[in-house]
Amino acid sequence: MLFTGRLHKTDPMKLVYKEQFSPRMLKHLQETVEREPQILVKPEIKTVGVSSRYSEDDLDLQVLWGSFREVVSKIRNRKGENAFGIYEEYMEQDGKVGFSYICSVGGSNLEGTPDGMVTRIIPEHLYAVFKHKGDISTLPETLKYIWGSWLPKSGYDYEETPD
Repeated sequence: MLFTGRLHKTDPMKLVYKEQFSPRMLKHLQETVEREPQILVKPEIKTVGVSSRYSEDDLDLQVLWGSFREVVSKIRNRKGENAFGIYEEYMEQDGKVGFSYICSVGGSNLEGTPDGMVTRIIPEHLYAVFKHKGDISTLPETLKYIWGSWLPKSGYDYEETPD
């Protein structure tokens, strides 16, 4: 799985991924995530997928990706084999964090999008691309590393736009 982060000037995940470093996290980093991403300009991409709104307490990517696998075959104009997790609509209110997450695939065009699915056009931009090599159930640990360790030390800032 590839995960990208669009780089610019804010830190939207400051509340979600504050956790102590542990032996379990060290094992995860050694076996599951490439700790240094590729920094590259990615061209515009059109995506089609399913979206859900989450708070920091109810994020269950395994369930969302599982339900997406059941409907991905309905996307007629799929382009490529990669799947994309798109994070957007970050919001903090009363000390709580909320955001939307879209499970998606690339599309050659956005016509004929199946009912219940959403489309996005992600513009060309500079990205940090991480490779997650493990099961989807360990994705939260990878995201904790990216937001809580790599990004603050990287010299890059995050831009609050869909990515």
